[in-house]
Amino acid sequence: MNCRFRLNTVFRIALFLGALFLGALSAGGTIPLVAQENSAGVEIVRRFNLTLRQDGRYAGHQQREVRLWLVASVDPGAYEGEILVSENTIRDLRTVASLMESRDAITMVHDGERLVQRSGVPVWQGIPTIPRGLAGGAAGAAGAANAENREWQAPAVIRVQLPDRSVAGIPTVVAYRLEGVETYRGEQSVRIEFGYRLQWPQSETQLEEHPAAEMFRWADLPAEGFTLRANHQGTIIIPVGGGVPSLHRTNVEELITAPDGTKTERRGFFLTWYRNVPHTDGITDDLVDRLQSLRVPEVDVGRDELNRVRLSIRNLQFVADEARLLAGETHRLDRIAELLQTVPEATVLVTGHTADIGSAESQVSLSVQRAKTIVDALIERGLAPGRFRYEGKGGTQPVGDNTTEEGRAANRRVEIRLLGE
Repeated sequence: MNCRFRLNTVFRIALFLGALFLGALSAGGTIPLVAQENSAGVEIVRRFNLTLRQDGRYAGHQQREVRLWLVASVDPGAYEGEILVSENTIRDLRTVASLMESRDAITMVHDGERLVQRSGVPVWQGIPTIPRGLAGGAAGAAGAANAENREWQAPAVIRVQLPDRSVAGIPTVVAYRLEGVETYRGEQSVRIEFGYRLQWPQSETQLEEHPAAEMFRWADLPAEGFTLRANHQGTIIIPVGGGVPSLHRTNVEELITAPDGTKTERRGFFLTWYRNVPHTDGITDDLVDRLQSLRVPEVDVGRDELNRVRLSIRNLQFVADEARLLAGETHRLDRIAELLQTVPEATVLVTGHTADIGSAESQVSLSVQRAKTIVDALIERGLAPGRFRYEGKGGTQPVGDNTTEEGRAANRRVEIRLLGE
């Protein structure tokens, strides 16, 4: 099976990936996607916008982002990528740079009927599940809208962040209703309304007999003592000719009680975006060419293992054991900021690295602080704060020999990756 065929296969099921995140498809159906011939991967972004209250009092505003980047691997039917999670809780609704909460590898395999997760952090499963009857274009969708099967149900497992910052999987059943065909942004589209309730605890018997019993891992269920009552209602709008959804919005109402009795309420919504990632991209390819032609000192330009544009800024000059840049770095940052301004739609991930000196904890802490220093410096040069995600990897990903001064200098670096919108 050649690579192009496998890529087209993954995009035909990307709608289900796009539910962010699918581990197992119901055999009940798919809506085929129109895959670009030069597609290299798929990027799916889910952004949460939630108001928080604790014990009835306002506790801030949570902005959370979960991003999936998936590309075909060398093995037939296999796909690999990353899940990136970032979050802010703020009180005045300002848009600020977001600290990366996690960035984990994931692998999936398509078994001919469904995409099955093989490794990595567990992801959302089974939503949306769309009957095959909706895949027949406008006439088929209009016919389905008048049929008895305009309503259907399907099992799913929904990932929920608990107040202790752990993430649990809650089994549920999603109810769907086909509202019909309409014009959305000038394009004939199918509108589907859906909803589901989340409830915890559930008895062992309920779990064993649950329609989603084969979709969750017992170890991922909430810890003892938590209670959860939630209602999620949403809308999906899909072009009748196939393709990624034009709109995928879910409204959220959640009440979680912690073992100590603290009650946390979350109200708001989340949106999901889908993007095919081409092998060649005029904007980012042009950016790579311009960055390479500028020959900024000690800045390597290329693409990472997942085909994302990456700038590696080597041998950054910080005050020893601190996150303060020395004055000599101004020129390099000026040039990088100038070029990032030419791609204002791109989300920017900044990763700090250190030499392997001192404790692992101190290395990670310093690398996070230094990544944030670079973010702040780029924001000062006019880039929008909300574009930035940042993280620190300490000395865990060396590119040089830590036993030599030259190698340690190479390891003291900051990498900048361009994600999607």
